[in-house]
Amino acid sequence: MNKTLEELIKKIGLDAVKFDWEVAFGGKSYGNNHLFRVNKIARFLQEKEGGDLTVVLLGAWVHDVTLSSGSDYEEKKVEFETRKFLESYKDLPSDLREKAIQCAVSHESEDEVKSLEAKIVHDADALDKCGALGIVRHIWKMTNLLESRVLDGEKDLKVLENHLLNRQTHLQTETAKKLAEVLNRDGNEFFADRKEAIRLMEEISDQAWEGTISDNIVSWLMQNEKRKWVNALDRQINCSYLT
Repeated sequence: MNKTLEELIKKIGLDAVKFDWEVAFGGKSYGNNHLFRVNKIARFLQEKEGGDLTVVLLGAWVHDVTLSSGSDYEEKKVEFETRKFLESYKDLPSDLREKAIQCAVSHESEDEVKSLEAKIVHDADALDKCGALGIVRHIWKMTNLLESRVLDGEKDLKVLENHLLNRQTHLQTETAKKLAEVLNRDGNEFFADRKEAIRLMEEISDQAWEGTISDNIVSWLMQNEKRKWVNALDRQINCSYLT
């Protein structure tokens, strides 16, 4: 990657973070580190799996741009919003733009993803939704986007559980599958005691509704809860499991 392109991708990344912090979820997610973690995970996966690092990093930065206009589950909407965002960067090569758009379009896909770079971005995002951190992050997303209310009861817990299981079982790369297996051993313990899981889900959701970002909810959990699944949060929030 030449210096000029490197600087451009860095600028695009910072602008994508600004979208994520200031526009998505009405600004409630300001300060969260999801995009930074996804880039770190994506870089690790690319080192193990191969592919074009430039495409991987750009795709990882822009994969959530569509959240600035609401849900990111409709592929046509993701393509439109990501294209609109990237077309403002006139110096970005068109082939790189198109490959990054494909990464964004397929990042929530349950089907086989076409390019290796898109598989890596898909899995980097999914790994941040695995294990203990995935529980906190999806409670936050359900609260502030998908349900738009404070979660409560077994029905919401089951929706949470099913979504996380779905993400965990549609990983695209062998490296990600191995990492997820380790993360989920601790994370899935959250659901073993249903009464305790509902209590914590409701407490996390209440904080999310009040505007506490997931990273700060993680800090609160690590200070106040001593269960095994909570102890795993530190490795995920710092990406120290990437070995």
